[in-house]
Amino acid sequence: MSDKIKNGSIPYISWYLISIHGPSRKLLNNRKIRKIGEIGCCGYLSLCFYDMTDSEHVSDDDKLFNWRQAKEIINFGDGINKGKDKSVLVIHCDGGISRSGAVSTFLNDYYGLNFRDFKKRNPKIKPNHYILRVLREESGLGINKENSMFNT
Repeated sequence: MSDKIKNGSIPYISWYLISIHGPSRKLLNNRKIRKIGEIGCCGYLSLCFYDMTDSEHVSDDDKLFNWRQAKEIINFGDGINKGKDKSVLVIHCDGGISRSGAVSTFLNDYYGLNFRDFKKRNPKIKPNHYILRVLREESGLGINKENSMFNT
């Protein structure tokens, strides 16, 4: 952990957080929300869904990623993108591989960033294809075959 983070500051002009959790383990509570605000978090989005696909969904009790959550992510991203300062977006889930990988892959393409650089900095992610598909469909982005995970 860097000294700046240990001392209570993040070395960015502004930063935002998307926190993904399952129904039994909410990762952000009031104390943590207060703490991230103290160290400069300008906004956060907390979402509850499992790492599953539509074909794995078996009951209404399952927390399958849905269109409403996709819209929340898109609106949150749009709000960050309207700022004039360079911002950092932190996206996390329990494993940091599939759910957060899908959201970060989508936002990388949505913002038109370089996919090869993104993949180089995030070599272990394996995006959940269902989550990625729902985000792309809801945004109208579709699949950019020249600059996306589907072309690697």
